[in-house]
Amino acid sequence: MEKKRLFLISGFVLVVILIAWALYAIIFASLTTPIGEPNTNGTNGNLPNINQGNISIGNTPSTTGDLPFFDDSKGIDEIAQGGQTMVTDYDKIKSEFVALTVNGTTFYNPDLSAFQTITSDGTVTTLGSEKFYNVSNVTWASNKNIAILEYPDGSNILYDFNKRKQVSLPKELEKFAIDANGASFAAVWNGGKPDSTWLMTGDSAGADLKIIEPVGDQKLNVAVSISPDNQVVALYRKATGTDSQEILPIGRNQEQFKSFTVDGLKFKGDWSPGGSYLLYSTASAGEGYQPRLWLTEGTTGNIGYSQTNLQLNTWADKCTFDAGETSIYCAVPIELPQGSGLYPELAKNTPDVFYRIDLASGNKVPLALPVGSQSSYSAQSVFLSADQTLLYFVDSVTGALHSIRLK
Repeated sequence: MEKKRLFLISGFVLVVILIAWALYAIIFASLTTPIGEPNTNGTNGNLPNINQGNISIGNTPSTTGDLPFFDDSKGIDEIAQGGQTMVTDYDKIKSEFVALTVNGTTFYNPDLSAFQTITSDGTVTTLGSEKFYNVSNVTWASNKNIAILEYPDGSNILYDFNKRKQVSLPKELEKFAIDANGASFAAVWNGGKPDSTWLMTGDSAGADLKIIEPVGDQKLNVAVSISPDNQVVALYRKATGTDSQEILPIGRNQEQFKSFTVDGLKFKGDWSPGGSYLLYSTASAGEGYQPRLWLTEGTTGNIGYSQTNLQLNTWADKCTFDAGETSIYCAVPIELPQGSGLYPELAKNTPDVFYRIDLASGNKVPLALPVGSQSSYSAQSVFLSADQTLLYFVDSVTGALHSIRLK
């Protein structure tokens, strides 16, 4: 990728966009969107899959056949020990956009149109009395009770739950990420045309908006993701062959960070809490285009160095790090159809088991065969409780919140 990286754009267009944005910010930055029910006539577009060419989809092999053995010969454990493990089902709690925040495990409850937190003893608390109707997406700041709320009509609100303060953001912004302390965000400005689509940053007041890079027609290949040290604001993926991708970290201040190459397609990455690691998944021909989990160096300047195949067929967004970056907890499908790494919807209803990856030894430790009121569980996301005694997960079929006790 050349120095201009995503694609070249004329200086004239850049100046026009900057002037237009400056006028927009001056006129509208002080306006706020009332909390309540926004216009729901808009719809969220279905983004097409990245075009990877013609791929042959084969039979359905087992995923967990070569992994360490789960001991299901004894009864059901209350605490996860590598066998059948009791699941706590929060049947009455519908949960979306779950995250670990300073107040505990926080989530949006669509039935109540409110945000709630749940502690390890099962206590559920609603954050304030405000109602947030029909929220379509939430992006959290992990160290602050600050989030960006998106609505179906394109409205965006940056909200501070402690101060009960909100700032409206332009509808053109999408694909958000917030730094851990909630001081700044990154997003893609979608102007409707390739020559008016940009990677941008701003602060928690909705001001100090800056253009970082032109995105052009590469929006689907730009993952907006702020590194824990705040130096990287996005990862750009570019196919370099039929079964490999180049990943370019994009700096907050247009730094020229070194790119790295990964095996497979459909790169998805997630930073560890302190930024020591970057966990990612790809789908390669050698794995039947199933998702495969990898771990690499995450510190800025060394991102992509020393890539380790973790030998687990699952996605990075079905895993979570512990606070000390010593372990990774993952929901792993018991079997996966070939091609599911490219088309995750093929495995939406596939039951999961849970593993812990010990980062000191690299061992994959069987954690739990979940047993509860449901016949099986399929996790769309997993989170540790603040005291790390519970592993929470949201079921992809029911949308309900569940947990497994670790201690």
